[in-house]
Amino acid sequence: MNITDILFTRFRARYPVIWLESFDDPRVYQTLKEICKADKYNLYRWSVVEGLVELGLNMDTVLPVGDKKMDGQQMLSELLNRMDSYNKEIFVLEGANDLLGHSEIKILLKRIAIDLPHSRKSMHLILISPKANLPLDLVRYVDLLSFPDCDSEDYGLILEGISEELKLELSEAIREKLVYEASGLTSVEAQRIYTLAACETSLGEGAVNVVRREKARIEKKMDILSTGKL
Repeated sequence: MNITDILFTRFRARYPVIWLESFDDPRVYQTLKEICKADKYNLYRWSVVEGLVELGLNMDTVLPVGDKKMDGQQMLSELLNRMDSYNKEIFVLEGANDLLGHSEIKILLKRIAIDLPHSRKSMHLILISPKANLPLDLVRYVDLLSFPDCDSEDYGLILEGISEELKLELSEAIREKLVYEASGLTSVEAQRIYTLAACETSLGEGAVNVVRREKARIEKKMDILSTGKL
């Protein structure tokens, strides 16, 4: 069962709060948009930067909701206030780890987890971050899923888009090597590195070395961040 099917089933089962661990926000939103289109949900996003906005499902449009609701506590309270809505709704909360130090946020999240399954229409709260940092008093209330990394199909589509945009020929042999070497990269990283390889080598044989070089730099950066050693 893929992540789309897993989320689809959980939404049907009225799971109220789901934390998705992922470095790849664009793919998370793409998956949520596909589910929303298929099952007629409205999709919202909240962050401390832009407040509460509604996301377009067919185009990358962003529409502010009301007075923007810049405060995280205000946004979660708004979600509870919408339980009588006649619309099916999914809310994505960004920056959850930064908010969980506030007791008010933890209390609201617990209340949402308990109350949301009883809303008039299906409603859900999605939290996104690379690593969940759940306090003990919320562990049993929040479902935790690891969003899968890009696969070979994802990398292939990114490559094809770049080659078409830059009008470059891409041989099947090099395509296979580039897809293989990108394993573990996010879609954003792959887009950036493949584009760099295209600029440096026109997606010729040397493109493989570019991907290896840039991937090694990312891995070194992640090692430094995890160990604290240069």
